[in-house]
Amino acid sequence: MPRRSPVFLFTSIASLALGIGAVVAILTAAHQLLFEPLPFPEEDRLAFVSEVEPSGAATGVALQNMLDFRESASLDAMAGYRRRTFGLRSGSERAVVVPVGLVTSDFFRALGVASAIKCS
Repeated sequence: MPRRSPVFLFTSIASLALGIGAVVAILTAAHQLLFEPLPFPEEDRLAFVSEVEPSGAATGVALQNMLDFRESASLDAMAGYRRRTFGLRSGSERAVVVPVGLVTSDFFRALGVASAIKCS
């Protein structure tokens, strides 16, 4: 049978190889995200805080509320972040959309890590 239709045999083997490779890649990513500990010291002490609207939908914490929590709560550190996208353009070139994260000043201290770039 394989001698009569080598294209079918090759297509079948290639499909199986791609399918197995995709499953392995997905399971590896899921394992890293779900089962491996976070790469931060004392990751068991990290918490995610959000506010809840009257409709029951979770939202981010307003900056003023976060600052109030930081002052009143007995926490070692509290930091905030926000995801944004910005368009960058150089000269007459077309703008490139860049995803960025805006963080408060205690962000890296709260995670227990040092920032790559020191800002003053």
